[in-house]
Amino acid sequence: MTEPSSSGIQVKAVWPQTVSDLPVLAANQFVAQLSGGISTGQPDEVLLVIGHAAPPIIIGDDVADRLSQIGQIEVKPLARFSISRERFAELADLLQRIRSSITGDELTQSPGTDIDSPDLETS
Repeated sequence: MTEPSSSGIQVKAVWPQTVSDLPVLAANQFVAQLSGGISTGQPDEVLLVIGHAAPPIIIGDDVADRLSQIGQIEVKPLARFSISRERFAELADLLQRIRSSITGDELTQSPGTDIDSPDLETS
């Protein structure tokens, strides 16, 4: 994605090669919360929490009975992000485009959003 500078000039954000050194974490739980904006009455950021909940290990014959007794499973928080309204809109647009490429739906591409095929990485 390109980043606007204070002068309005677009510059390209370049991801370093070391990004591949980061671990890939499985995530299946998400919480989003609106925050800030006390002076304007409008939220000015989105707090996004990403986590993972592993299914319980159940051994034996009474699987249904054991599952009914569990009641809840714990979510392991992986990361918590604060995202401005503007950047959240860009993230939502990017995720929608990735979803469309997975499902085969066609969307027109908006400026500043790059999806490199076939592995859908952004630049």
